Amino acid sequence: MAKKKLSDFVVIGIIEKPHGIKGDVKVRAVTNYPARFKSLHKVIVEPPAGGIEELEISKIWVRGKVVYLHFKGVDTRDKANAIKGAFLSVKQEDVLPLEEGWFYHFKILGFEVKTISNEILGYVQEVMDLPANAVLVVKNENREYLIPVIRDVVKSMDMDGKEIIIEPMEGLLE
Repeated sequence: MAKKKLSDFVVIGIIEKPHGIKGDVKVRAVTNYPARFKSLHKVIVEPPAGGIEELEISKIWVRGKVVYLHFKGVDTRDKANAIKGAFLSVKQEDVLPLEEGWFYHFKILGFEVKTISNEILGYVQEVMDLPANAVLVVKNENREYLIPVIRDVVKSMDMDGKEIIIEPMEGLLE
């Protein structure tokens, strides 16, 4: 596999532990669509010990948010234990399309953020996923803003124009 940066991938699961003695692993899906694993043939594996490798999936079964996988070449419990804690990812271009109103965090990084009065606040540097809602970390040369991703504030996201329009609530920009 050609040398890739981890930022080229989107995490869809984490290997929790071996399952059985033949190399199967239990995976916690970190996607809203655990069934998406059924269409995969390969995933990018980043074990805690480091490195990135692509492994071929030979068997998949899904139970709710839990996914069980068997990788070609991982045929013992010891080999499965060696990848315990690994992140499982897909290439950014292989992510599933989302429903209207939903977005992948990585897709809006670098978007320009403006107010409804056309004041440029800066660019999205990070998206924090908090329990109540996502929060955009928007920075310019002088300031950093934390913008909640809620309907009352975010008025539009132009994915093609790479622009987010907000209507700041009182005190948000102070």
